[in-house]
Amino acid sequence: MARECISFVICTYNGANFICVQLESIIKLLLPGDEIILSDDNSTDRTLEIVQNIKDNRIKVFRNTRVLGYSANFIKAIKHSSNDIIFLSDQDDYHIFSCVQKSINELERGCDLYVGSLLIADKDLSPYGFIGFKGNTTIEGPNIMLRSKLLISWFLGKCSVFGCAMVFRKSSINQLLDHEQRIKGFPHDLSILLYCLFLNKKIYLAGAIHVIHRIHGGNASPLKSRNSFFRKIITRLKFVRIYAILYLSNFCKQI
Repeated sequence: MARECISFVICTYNGANFICVQLESIIKLLLPGDEIILSDDNSTDRTLEIVQNIKDNRIKVFRNTRVLGYSANFIKAIKHSSNDIIFLSDQDDYHIFSCVQKSINELERGCDLYVGSLLIADKDLSPYGFIGFKGNTTIEGPNIMLRSKLLISWFLGKCSVFGCAMVFRKSSINQLLDHEQRIKGFPHDLSILLYCLFLNKKIYLAGAIHVIHRIHGGNASPLKSRNSFFRKIITRLKFVRIYAILYLSNFCKQI
């Protein structure tokens, strides 16, 4: 049976060193009707030249006239996508062949957000670590215990959720996209996670490796935050406030 068409959303900024390998890993996963939405954040290196030399009409390139920052760029790129199923992708990783069907299977079972695990590798893609989940967990309905557990792990900085391993339905986060200004300045992947947590969306946390995450010293979103402890706490409290407002707004609509 034919699967739904998908959109890989990838944002670039001076990613000439690794973008070709990443795109080649994604192209191997595509079928007719799929697409790669590539939003470049006004790169000053050869990123766009390299992309344009890859002759595949499923790659749709958008270039910002000014630097937006990686989170705002991802939100913009998601809006450009024409398919409902969205795969988020970093410019310097490498996608596992099995990641597409595993995640789509869960979305077809009613999942709103799928989060896979990461195989950590050096700049030459030699693996040396794993970040992710032990087994599979489904968070469905108003499951306060599981939702609170994931929320607390994020608040304490121990959350294993990364945007490069996220797959979701665009239609599931429309309200979030409509509130783009409220989440301005916050990481896009955590925005999506907290939105799904607070609004009781169905979340699937997968122990299966979704992507090889390349660490090379110039990653846009490093594994460990560079912010001070005080800055982390302030940011998290602002996050909770925003999504509490979204939750109450959604709750009031249902009354």
